[in-house]
Amino acid sequence: DHSCGRPGIEIVSPYIKTARIESGNFTVDQNGNMTATNANIEGRVVATSGSFSGSVNATDGSFRGTVHATDGEFRGSVYATDGEFRGTVRATDGEFRGTVYATDGRFEGTVYANKIEGDVVQVYQVPPIGSQQTISFRYRGGQNQVMVISSAAISMTLTGKSNKRTFGYLELLINGRVVSTLSGSVGRDFIGTVTPTDVSASYVKSFSAEIPAGSSNVLIQVRTSGDANCSADGILFIFSRKNSSAFS
Repeated sequence: DHSCGRPGIEIVSPYIKTARIESGNFTVDQNGNMTATNANIEGRVVATSGSFSGSVNATDGSFRGTVHATDGEFRGSVYATDGEFRGTVRATDGEFRGTVYATDGRFEGTVYANKIEGDVVQVYQVPPIGSQQTISFRYRGGQNQVMVISSAAISMTLTGKSNKRTFGYLELLINGRVVSTLSGSVGRDFIGTVTPTDVSASYVKSFSAEIPAGSSNVLIQVRTSGDANCSADGILFIFSRKNSSAFS
């Protein structure tokens, strides 16, 4: 119905049989496809499937199904009970109030944390080692920076006879190469007849060696040798980054 003084279109039937409203730039074809230059829908929009070629601006709302977006921008808050991002997420700023699980990641700037566990610092305690023994273990490694293996104080005990000087050695090996050695002797040589007694001596040394950047599955060994009875206990190795900006 269109009369003078009342411009516009009034639909009094639920059907548009001509399938076209020319003056309003609004069309519905025989297959039910609607085309409109602009539209304002104040109620619900229910779509079994479809796509948005341009921008979608929503003050509030909810998506109950799956939303696929090639590109887009959220200027407000996004609340999600669960979800998955298959591509790249770029955020100028943000806040995570829960737990973040990531298979891998990289931070180019500064990371502040009350507590950090993982490969920043790792500790390995070597089992007690006796004379003429080798204890081996592997360091997973793989960091793209030089790592340092160190021990503040390693104590080696040598035992032997008082009338003969004997020697003992405690070595640290990385991938089969000796990088540090603690050596000592016990007893002393006598000329003539003397009644030998059991004697002992202890030696202490700090160990430190570098592991090249990118090294992985690194073989670490502690080995005792020499003609004295050599033993060590309580060896604690610390693996840490070589360079740190924590001190100046």
